[in-house]
Amino acid sequence: MRIFIAVLILIFSLQSWTKADKIQDFEIEGMSIGDSLLDFLDKNEIQKNYSKGTSSTTFVSSYNIMSSELYDGIQFHYKSLDKKFILHGISGIAEYSNNNIEKCYDKISVIFSELENMFPTAKIDEEIFYNHPIDKKGESKILESRFILNDGGQIKIACTMWSERMQSKHNWFSHLRIAVVSDELLEWLAKIYNN
Repeated sequence: MRIFIAVLILIFSLQSWTKADKIQDFEIEGMSIGDSLLDFLDKNEIQKNYSKGTSSTTFVSSYNIMSSELYDGIQFHYKSLDKKFILHGISGIAEYSNNNIEKCYDKISVIFSELENMFPTAKIDEEIFYNHPIDKKGESKILESRFILNDGGQIKIACTMWSERMQSKHNWFSHLRIAVVSDELLEWLAKIYNN
């Protein structure tokens, strides 16, 4: 019953996105691409758990545990030297155990159907299954669907199942991710992971 209620909450929260036709119109917890993260969190909260960048073209991320009915945390991407912390990526993340990952797969199917109705003109890459590029042994897997929007950027829904080795080494957890990502961040990530 608890899972059914969580799915209903997620579906109803997606309803607020029904008018979205631009990447900036898509919101996660009220935040959109192009917003300043300072409108939602203070600088200390943003920087308490972030990766350090080296240049103005380097993107960094900050993961914050947030009080939310939908997510266990939110991950933000912004440029390392940007004092305004302009968002280029926002991800809502819900934790799953590896022995419960099938429920994550079921949930992304429901979310996919909702997004398909909301973005009928988006190009869709459905159910791409691949090895996580960070796990060089190929033991960690991702099932992902992407909505490539006409005005740039993507909306991604994915289940990531980290291997036990990666979970214990990094204290990472398997999860469902709903993400909105700018073209500029996508290009940077492609360069990072292709090297």
